[in-house]
Amino acid sequence: MGSCREHASAVIKDETGCFFVGLNRIYNWNIPDGKELSFDCAWDKGKTGSGNMDPPFNFELLNTGRIGDDLKAYYPWTKMEDNGLQPLQAVKITRNADKMSKMTKDDSLDTYLVCNAYVKAGEEERTILEGSRPANFEIKYALPGGTADED
Repeated sequence: MGSCREHASAVIKDETGCFFVGLNRIYNWNIPDGKELSFDCAWDKGKTGSGNMDPPFNFELLNTGRIGDDLKAYYPWTKMEDNGLQPLQAVKITRNADKMSKMTKDDSLDTYLVCNAYVKAGEEERTILEGSRPANFEIKYALPGGTADED
């Protein structure tokens, strides 16, 4: 979970925030044969189409180096006593002060991040895991000294 495991990552002065994504447990479900399971996120326009595709934030998936192996060991899930706690993908959001200082009243404050589960085999292009749904996040913030709508 990287620094998302630390209490300090939940302190507003740090200008960071963390959240975690995973799959719902389904009895005896397994990763499709020959596939690797992973997660990824991307900025999104959102349902209204107003989402800022270059917001004043950076995001980082912290435990990508080991999440695939952890997921492979976890599935097929049968019960908590055998499989333990579900591996989660940690996502850290950090305010980008440089980008924020350059925002104008024309820039959207609407910020949406969408995370999906993906599968791939070898070097093939990854695809969204069939039957999975995205995790949708909205980031709420105001610009220092006011909003982007003010002069």
